[in-house]
This record gives sequence, structure tokens and C-alpha cells, in this order.
Amino acid sequence: MCLSAVDGFLLDVPDNEANRRAFGGPKDSSGKPGGFPQVRVVTLTETGTHSSIDARVGGYNSGERDPAVAMAASASGMLVLMDRGFPGVELWKAYIGAGAHLLLRARSCVARRPVRHLPDGTYLARMNLAGQKGAHPGGVLVRVIEYRVDGGGVIRLLTDLFDHDTYPAGELAVLYHERWEVESAYRQIKTFQRGRQEVLRSPTRSWCARKCGRIWSCTTA
Repeated sequence: MCLSAVDGFLLDVPDNEANRRAFGGPKDSSGKPGGFPQVRVVTLTETGTHSSIDARVGGYNSGERDPAVAMAASASGMLVLMDRGFPGVELWKAYIGAGAHLLLRARSCVARRPVRHLPDGTYLARMNLAGQKGAHPGGVLVRVIEYRVDGGGVIRLLTDLFDHDTYPAGELAVLYHERWEVESAYRQIKTFQRGRQEVLRSPTRSWCARKCGRIWSCTTA
């Protein structure tokens, strides 16, 4: 099973009114623009080779979950890692429906009520839409793995790999830390491929999207 990760990063684009309307950007405490407008790039990246399999480009305020959902079909047959900003019923159903498997970090409030405890200390629970009760039929059943690293805080992982004999909790915990490999891939894009060019030269929305597309396509070669 191919191991991949979904994450995102921001790129500055030229500061003009068209780009601010199209992409948005950070603002200061008074609501005034602070710095350049920015595009958000979300990728599906193979952790071993650092090859980008798919990517979506959106605005600063678009968030990462929606672009991640849009890439679900590209993850068929893969085990996909994501950080705790991604878990959600829509995303879960999209990836499982596409034939992918998931290993996602989750906040303490997500799927917190055990439905059934497994022999290895993990448990099954339901992840539901915001505001739904634990037994709501709109949710999804997940396996919850909890552990600590060097006495730190509890790390909670959600997965659809329910068979604790075939997929031991310890092995999945080790695999999850491969998610950081995506940061090395992003370093290639943001530091080496762009060189000294800190702001994309493309002055319009269409040119910025095409430029990001060319950067992504180079990582798949």
C-alpha cells in the first residue's frame, strides 16, 4: 500500500487589487491588509519519493479541507496521512469511497466516546458532524489509537484499518510520523525551485494558478 500525505502551504503573489479580491491575504488587528495576497496550495504527496500526486490551488481563506476532499479520487489504493485540521465526515467518506485508507491525527473532542474496546487497547468510536449526537446515523465508525511520545501529550489517531492483528497500533503510530516527509517536499518547492523569487511574478489570478500548476508538475517528474 503506497503511503502518502495531504497538507498545504501558502505562497505570496503580487500585491494588486485583483489578486486581493481573488485570493485574499493576512490582515492586521484593524482589518487592513498585512503583507502580500497569498494562494493556498494543498497537495497529495508520496512520502517516500516526495512526488506530488495531485494538487489544488485556492485562496488564503479557503482552508485546506475542501481542496483535500477534491483530491480524494487520486488517493485510491493509498494509506493517506493527515494532520488534526483535516478530520471530518465528508472527507472521510470521500477517501474511503475512493478506495483509500486513512490515518489522521484528531483533536481530543473528535470520536471521544468508545463504542467498543479492542484487545490491543485501541477502540472503535463514531465521528459525527458538528452538533450531532454520538449515535447519529450520519457519522462514520473509526478506530482510535492513543499514545504518547517521550512523556508528552496524548496523540490521537483515527483510521479505517480496524483489524488490530493485521495493522498493529504501534506500527501505525510509527507510520504516522512519516507525515513530516511532506515538509521536505514543500522545502524543495518553496526554497529551491523558486530560488530567490519570494513572490510569484504572475500578476493575475489565472497566471498565479498556472504558475502554481507548473511548480507542482515539476515535482511529479
